[in-house]
Formats: sequence, C-alpha cells, structure tokens
Amino acid sequence: MTVHKATIVEGRVVPHNPILWGQDLHKYQGKKIRLEIKADNGTRTLTQNRLYWVYIHAIAADTGDTPDAIHEAFKLKFLRRFTSEGFEYAGSTTGLDTAEFTKYIDTIKAFARDELGIILPEPNDENMLAYLASTYGI
Repeated sequence: MTVHKATIVEGRVVPHNPILWGQDLHKYQGKKIRLEIKADNGTRTLTQNRLYWVYIHAIAADTGDTPDAIHEAFKLKFLRRFTSEGFEYAGSTTGLDTAEFTKYIDTIKAFARDELGIILPEPNDENMLAYLASTYGI
C-alpha cells in the first residue's frame, strides 16, 4: 500500500510530494485502484507515548512479565496485522496517529481493568504523581 499526504485546496488534491504522487499515478495507469481519504491527525505524541509506557510498566510490575513482553503481547493482541500471504504479525505503534493511539491506550486500560484486575490511573488524576513516585521512584 502506498500512502501519500496531501492537502485539499478548493476541491483539489495538492500532494505534499508531487513527484512521488505523479510516479505512483503513472504506475497505476489504467488499473482500478482504491483511494482512501482520511484526516491526518499526526502521529502519536510524546506525551501519549510516555503515558503508554507508564501503563506498560505498571502492568508488567503487576503481572511479573517484562515491559517488552507486555508491549509485544499487546501489539499482537490489539494491532494484529496479516501479510498478503496470510501470515500474522504484530503491528507497530509508531505509525498510529493521535486518535488511533488514544484508542489503543484506552483498549489496553479496559483490558487491564476487565481481564487483569489492574486499575490504571487517568493521566489527569491528581494521584498520578503519587502513583509514579511510589511505583517508579519518580
């Protein structure tokens, strides 16, 4: 799959990289294609990523697994992808936009609560700093 970023200006698509856009249009000349348009919410933020790793470390501490093992398990469970040959693999969190990453974090929080009995603090919870201090010495 090829992904291009563009801006819609007065009803026209203005590609951010017109040379690559033109090359891809030429490559698919005469072929049927599927064109998907969605808002570019930008990739996950540093703040989101920090919160994610706080949650991963908290779950690892409660389950006895390593943070990396938890990270990989959640990617496989919630970001499962398949190759064109049908092989399964864990998707990456790095390509998720802010909305997708928020949904991923919310899914992990719900799983931790419902399946593991782990209540993760809200990022704006006044007890978050106390939680971080007691759990990680921060």
